[in-house]
Amino acid sequence: MEFYCVTYGGGIHMIDLMRWLLDEEIVEVCGMSNKKLTRGSKFNFDDTVTNLLKFKSGTVGRTTSNLGAQRPQIHGLSVYGTREKLHK
Repeated sequence: MEFYCVTYGGGIHMIDLMRWLLDEEIVEVCGMSNKKLTRGSKFNFDDTVTNLLKFKSGTVGRTTSNLGAQRPQIHGLSVYGTREKLHK
């Protein structure tokens, strides 16, 4: 495989969920990644990716995806509003 990104493995589903919940498209993206968790292994790609996503309305979202977590796969979602925070 010439190219792989952990966002494609599961993180893309959280990005799609945010698009669906907001019923908006993403207009700006900023991302950073590194290879800390699988350093020294044969895995040749960054193992942790964090993205900041700006939506058409100005709402900002963030996703973090990684391959080296020392716990079972989880998906979490927190929504911060002007009055309260929702966490699932």
